[in-house]
Amino acid sequence: MHVVFFNLFRMKNFFLSSVLLTSVCLTGVSCLNTEETGISSNPNIITFSLANAGQGTFGTQTFTIDNTNNVIYNVDSLPYQSQLDSVIVTVVGESLSAVIINDSIVFTTNDTLNLSELVTIQTVAQDGETVKTYSLDLRIHQIDPYLYIWTGINSQVYTGAVTVEKLVHFNGELLLFVDEGNDHIALHRSADGITWTASTVSGLPAAFDIRYIVKFSEQLIALHNNVAYFSTDGQTWNTRPASGVAVSNLLFAMNDKLYALGGSGSALFVAEADSTLAFTGIGELPSPFPITGAGIYVGTSQSGVPRVFVVGGKDGNGALLNTVWSSENGRYWANLASNGVPFTPREGVAVVQYDSLLMLFGGRDASGLANDIQWVSRSFGITWTLPQDKETISSLFVPRYDAQIAVNEEKYTIFIVSGRTSVGFIKDVWRGRKNEKLFLLK
Repeated sequence: MHVVFFNLFRMKNFFLSSVLLTSVCLTGVSCLNTEETGISSNPNIITFSLANAGQGTFGTQTFTIDNTNNVIYNVDSLPYQSQLDSVIVTVVGESLSAVIINDSIVFTTNDTLNLSELVTIQTVAQDGETVKTYSLDLRIHQIDPYLYIWTGINSQVYTGAVTVEKLVHFNGELLLFVDEGNDHIALHRSADGITWTASTVSGLPAAFDIRYIVKFSEQLIALHNNVAYFSTDGQTWNTRPASGVAVSNLLFAMNDKLYALGGSGSALFVAEADSTLAFTGIGELPSPFPITGAGIYVGTSQSGVPRVFVVGGKDGNGALLNTVWSSENGRYWANLASNGVPFTPREGVAVVQYDSLLMLFGGRDASGLANDIQWVSRSFGITWTLPQDKETISSLFVPRYDAQIAVNEEKYTIFIVSGRTSVGFIKDVWRGRKNEKLFLLK
């Protein structure tokens, strides 16, 4: 086997090349017939590889050699803005005597070239006469995979009155519960965040607090006066009693368990229950722990273990907090922000974990509406910074508190719905997604 190495220099302008190419035998006889001479007339390339000798990296790329259509291409695109200033290409054929680029340049091992136009690779078999020409279809990501695209997709989901909102992503839909006052709860549902359908909720009692609805065991569930309310569609609700220790609000669901707030005053504790709804106290709440107004999201730790994050809010004395409490079992808690965080104590924050990035949106601090509307943590809640330019939500996103946030995990999409400003509820919808997730969509 004769191996030919050569270098390609290309400008940073990216391209996809497609050229109609032919394979010819200059002698007019069978190109692959070696029986008479013992010299190979096979000009086929067997493998093709590419490496970067300069800055940046191409990662591991597999190139397909299409010897029928005479095209060499990579199925997985090279990284966005790959540095192509110094590219080493290796061509391997069974018995090649020469490799020629763009019909004019014969390569030797240390050649370097500047190829800013279409790339063709011509191979010459060992017999010196049989020639084949390939096009190089070098595919490169044309979008920045690390850029978050934030888009306002609906300016007003509904027009009615509102006192409280609650958003849940459930069974492939966004469910926005709206307490319209006078013991009337409306439900607005959407598959895409753009088009919404309104319906009336039935089966919930007067003075029901929709803020504490959680997903659990393929159902929606909430507690009211030690009675559990269940729904499989968000619209029709049924009841069953809860037992064990008395609890008030549900906090979250994790690891097939429900976690609720029990006790009162300074004697608050966390209670746990499985699908039987028999609640058991599992430990006192740490201090200072938020009783209202916290952003709660069940995500994962660095090792992939489910973990809940509870950010900001107000403690039992009404003091604003900028704590970041976290637990993997509801029993043992750590304040990840014990060394301090750069954002002010605030309530009404929206918290979400997306692609391992923990993000905080909005809130209301002691001075009113917080204008630093976005913070991120790359260390699973330990340290926080302002977002990088590629992560920053649109400047058209209005500062708010009590924004509702949910993730469609199948579509790798974040939805931020409504929230409150100094003049009332905003009722809009924002959609965010990291570009690289587009390649994972089915």
